[in-house]
Order: sequence, then structure tokens, then C-alpha cells
Amino acid sequence: MSYGYGGGPNWPMIQARRRAEQEASSARGQAASHKATADRWKTAFETLASQVRAAVGQTGAEHREGGQCGCSSCWDALIARLAQEAQPGDGPTGGAGAATFSFTDLFRDGGPRPRP
Repeated sequence: MSYGYGGGPNWPMIQARRRAEQEASSARGQAASHKATADRWKTAFETLASQVRAAVGQTGAEHREGGQCGCSSCWDALIARLAQEAQPGDGPTGGAGAATFSFTDLFRDGGPRPRP
């Protein structure tokens, strides 16, 4: 606390400091929440990827040209691409906000699909 020219506390400076401390505390809480959300999404993605790999391993599909392939190497390439896209970005949201893929990416036209 500063005692400026008037000999009393500098209330505007004290209020600004309190406001800054409250905002910093709030930002730390939000960062922890975003990290927890990102960790949950990462765990869910890894679980889904391992289940996809297990299902593909059971089918024993061989590689085919033409975009309708369901072999394990094509699925691994797709999973690796999705995992790379989900890495934290340089943007303002970072972490969880940077994930731009969805479940439909696994089954959209033109990508690997499991055989019926």
C-alpha cells in the first residue's frame, strides 16, 4: 500500500491490485478446468482408438486402393492424423478448444471404414 502525496492509502491502486489478483485467480481456475477437460477428451480418444484398432485387427482386412480400405495401416494413419490435429494449438484457447475433429471423421466418405 502506498501513501502518496495526501498521506493516506492509494485506494484506486489498492482496488486495481485486488481486481488483478481476483482475475489471476479466476484465470488459474479456468486453466485447470480446461486441462481437466482436455485430459478427459484425450483419454476418451485413446480408448476409442484402441477399440478401433482391436476391431480392425479382428477383421484382418487387407489394403485396397480406392478410398474404401479398412486395413490396419490405413486406420492407424487416420488415428495418427486425428491425434495430431487434436494437439494443443497456438491459438487463444489452446488445449481442449483446439480439438477440431469429431466422431464422424472416423466414418466420413473417402476415409477408411470398417467392413459391414
